[in-house]
Amino acid sequence: MAERADLVIKNGKIVSSQGIIEGGVAIKDGKFIAVGKDSVLPDGQKVIDVGGKHILPGLIDPEVHLGIHGRSLTISSAKPKPPLLPA
Repeated sequence: MAERADLVIKNGKIVSSQGIIEGGVAIKDGKFIAVGKDSVLPDGQKVIDVGGKHILPGLIDPEVHLGIHGRSLTISSAKPKPPLLPA
């Protein structure tokens, strides 16, 4: 039996160095355990259908400017933002 993932993100367009494929990713204990077509992904405790949106596994946003203007970000200066996904 296949390993059960904590989170499966499916029905997306996975962007990698080899191109774009339709499918998703599976994550367990904070690590990717599968990347590929939805048909090969394991079951997940939580499943998110992204409806064809792009999935960029492992991407880190290089356009971050925290602290470069002489000020550091603190809890008191940060404004809360609404969650990206409904709870």
